[in-house]
Amino acid sequence: MSETPTTNPQPPASEPTPGETDLVAPHTLNRAERMHGVQGGSIGTVYYEQNTFNAPGPVMLTRHFLGPLPPRVSAFQHRAATQQLQAISAEHGTAVLVGACSHVLCGLGGVGKTQIAAEHARRLWEAGDVEVVLWVNGSSADEIRSAYAVAAAADPGPVRARKAGQSTQRMAQIWLDWLTSTTTRWLVVIDDVQTATDLNGLWPPHTPTGQVVVTSRRREFEFDGEGRHLIPVALFTACESLDFLNRRLAFCPARADGAAELAQQLHHLPLALAQAAAYILKRPSMTCRTYLRRFTDRRTRLRELLPAPGELPDEHRDTLATIWDLSIEQANSMIPTGLATPLLDIACLLEANGIPEALFTTPAVLNHLRAHTDSDVTADTALDALACLHSLHLITHDGDSTPRWIRIHALVQRAIREALPTEGLATAATVAADALLQIWPVADRDPHTAAAALRSNATTLIAHTEASLWNSHCHPLLLRYNLSLGQSGQLHTAIGHARRLLDTALTQLGTEHLSTFAIRARLAHWRGEADDPVGAALSLQLLLKDRTTVLGPHHPDTLATRHNLANRRGTAGDHAGAAADFAWLLRDRIRALGTDHPHTLSTVNNLAYWQEEAGELDSAISTFTKLLRTRERVLGEDHPDTLTALRNLAYAQREAGQYHHAVTTHQRLLTRLVNTGVARDSEIVEIRSDLASCLAQTGDHATAAAGFARLLQDIEPLLGPDHPDTLTTRHNLALCRGHAGDLTTALAELTQLLILMQQAPGPKHPDCLTVRANLAEFLGLTGDRARAIALLQPLAEDTQSVFGRGHPLVLATRSNLAHWQASSGAVTEAIATLQHALDDTVGALGPEHPSTLTTRYNLAHWLAESGAHPAAAAILGDVLRRQEVALGTGHPMTEVSRARLAQIPRGPQDDTPEQRSCSTAS
Repeated sequence: MSETPTTNPQPPASEPTPGETDLVAPHTLNRAERMHGVQGGSIGTVYYEQNTFNAPGPVMLTRHFLGPLPPRVSAFQHRAATQQLQAISAEHGTAVLVGACSHVLCGLGGVGKTQIAAEHARRLWEAGDVEVVLWVNGSSADEIRSAYAVAAAADPGPVRARKAGQSTQRMAQIWLDWLTSTTTRWLVVIDDVQTATDLNGLWPPHTPTGQVVVTSRRREFEFDGEGRHLIPVALFTACESLDFLNRRLAFCPARADGAAELAQQLHHLPLALAQAAAYILKRPSMTCRTYLRRFTDRRTRLRELLPAPGELPDEHRDTLATIWDLSIEQANSMIPTGLATPLLDIACLLEANGIPEALFTTPAVLNHLRAHTDSDVTADTALDALACLHSLHLITHDGDSTPRWIRIHALVQRAIREALPTEGLATAATVAADALLQIWPVADRDPHTAAAALRSNATTLIAHTEASLWNSHCHPLLLRYNLSLGQSGQLHTAIGHARRLLDTALTQLGTEHLSTFAIRARLAHWRGEADDPVGAALSLQLLLKDRTTVLGPHHPDTLATRHNLANRRGTAGDHAGAAADFAWLLRDRIRALGTDHPHTLSTVNNLAYWQEEAGELDSAISTFTKLLRTRERVLGEDHPDTLTALRNLAYAQREAGQYHHAVTTHQRLLTRLVNTGVARDSEIVEIRSDLASCLAQTGDHATAAAGFARLLQDIEPLLGPDHPDTLTTRHNLALCRGHAGDLTTALAELTQLLILMQQAPGPKHPDCLTVRANLAEFLGLTGDRARAIALLQPLAEDTQSVFGRGHPLVLATRSNLAHWQASSGAVTEAIATLQHALDDTVGALGPEHPSTLTTRYNLAHWLAESGAHPAAAAILGDVLRRQEVALGTGHPMTEVSRARLAQIPRGPQDDTPEQRSCSTAS
């Protein structure tokens, strides 16, 4: 079982089993994010806290162009729609992006909407009028949302990885929130929106610094709204058509003879004109007039071509079909010969707006081409054939982008698809599905992969040929597609798709087929991920029963079901039960697979995880240590799975309070990651932060401060001074310096940090409240109790308004306020503050909670100091009684209370029955 080192220790893994794609991914699932940094401390009996800062949204550095911008076309025409777009932009100040405007370009396929939008984006980008451009494939609401999520995660700063735990919907909202609040000049282009409803809740905001351009084939009144300008994109005018052909054929003007007549016959459709010009250029003696004659002769070749309803007027159908037929014939005759048709057979089944070039050089496609031509076909041969298709405008081969894309017009696809015989369609579908699998990454965890594009291609393929993907089994692409849907955060879409797969499997394969079992496992997993743990557990229990009956109790698939069922038990809250299940499963794994098998090691990892979650920290550390040793022996010290085990061990040691051991483990991990170069910068930064935090917990604040100082020096130039991670590091640095004895420097840094944070994120933001609390604490420690009290009094009210009564920061703030009031001689005010805090604590946490007992102890202490000995003794006696029950008579806190009670002076009048019973108990 493969596990990848992540920012935080990893929870139990779900794993595939031999012969099927059964589970979610061959790696350990991510643990919910842990807070890093110096987490808290105490001074006497006064407690305070420090929190890390979570980024409210993406912070773009320098300039960013996100998404694959279509390439600039030859002989681009600046037509009425282009001028209208520029005029509207100028009217609203879009040259410098000062003013809110959204543009919707609508028109039939092939008129050039995308190119007009691309030219507009390119012009603004090249002129430096925008700093951030996002190009979005608008084919569905899910793809728009996913593109927003990718943009939110695309910050190149080294600590952006902590965003990975957010859902796609949450990340998309973070992006929209950033667009709303930023002063950065931005442009968002949403290309090829299918319906107006796909943009519900996803329209980028109207802001003084932003602009939105949408293209769609649909002319819907819903697009035309406040701040939006509907721009119909028409065909070329006669002059534009003629200019286009003259410029494309400029190297030999004689070949433009008949251009006006050809343009009229082609109804001035830009795509048709471009393909005709490309065809003419490949024939040395051909002119527009001779092309028109051949075009007329072949009008009936593709008369059965029918475009998508409403996309083209009737008089355009045969014209386009004839052009594509001529171009395909020409492409097949070009060297390498005979490859145009089989390549287009595959391309016609995939996403028109972007097919990865790599798909056409996979073993699946190359073997198909070899079989079709009965000749040796290499990857270079396939690329040469794509170049021929590109030269005739049958496709657009964007060779300058990364990754490289193939684009093909949807009407070209339809013409080819409908001309395919049934057997040829099924063959092409299988080849395309195999090829998609061969280029699909193992896990869609990297926002810069082409996972979204692969899903788009799979969606198109399934829509056209799903029946061809069910023969003796469910084609693995269908399960990989389902996995990618869930991994991208589209859980409900993944559940719906899995249910449709299950219906088909039950009908075509039966209840006991391995593919049916695999789909049931996938459906159960996504139900659990979508907050239906009861339904997921029930589904897995039924699946386990059926697999045990059909396959036997020790079959790998049966063991995998037990693995997932144990995980689901743990995520439902039964941590100890999950640990017990994994201990039982481990014995069977070892018996069936041996101690070193990846699935066995995955079970060991999950056993340790649930031991840790159940509070069995010593057992968890022991199990993680054994796992680490086995992985070092089997995989080597620098293998990613070994590094993950090392990271998880370090975290367990921190949880157990073994900070010195955790420091050593973190140092080993950091050395290995730096030496191997396998970790992302964000991982290195997180580990360095963890190491400094552990050093602080050991009491070595000076070394911890030095670590945070180096970390700050590295990340601030990349992220900027206002980035949340920069602010967190500065906060931790100041705290460590203060605890190391440099209170003057700590105060200066906290004061400066507070000034920054009061501007953004604001004085009542939780992170800013924490800085205010720590600044007051250090002021008190330097002897400036008056300023500490002045800071803590409004802070107590602010924290309660933000967090509510009983929150730890609220209680800590009131406790600290009482401490400095009493220390400055205002004991009466301190007692009143503690009484207020006690009322809140009892109401929120109950009378037995440790925080309640601590607050009552502090109240009794200051009552005794004020001379109210009977009241102090009564309160402290009650605290002692409760601590003896809850903690035991020998607990350190119980001993402290007993000692303090004994210090309170008592006269005969104080010797109440309650106090006598306390004295006797002690």
